[in-house]
Amino acid sequence: MSDKTIEDLLESVRSEIPAMYRVCESIAMLDMLTAFTKLVTVQEYVRPEITNSLAIKAGRHPIHEKVKPSDRNRCIPTLIRS
Repeated sequence: MSDKTIEDLLESVRSEIPAMYRVCESIAMLDMLTAFTKLVTVQEYVRPEITNSLAIKAGRHPIHEKVKPSDRNRCIPTLIRS
């Protein structure tokens, strides 16, 4: 009886996997945007412009700046044209 209960539970969970992936992707996006927001407030970064699409223009990776702060002024960003 317990095996049947577990099999039923697993089948119920499997049927919801696509929805769980969408929730995980949304949480990951929210986490990324929250991290960007925190960086903007504690570092000298440009505040993002909120639009209908997500694009990073002339961006630098924050970890690279922590590891090599002397390269900050030597960074030549690549522009992405859409």
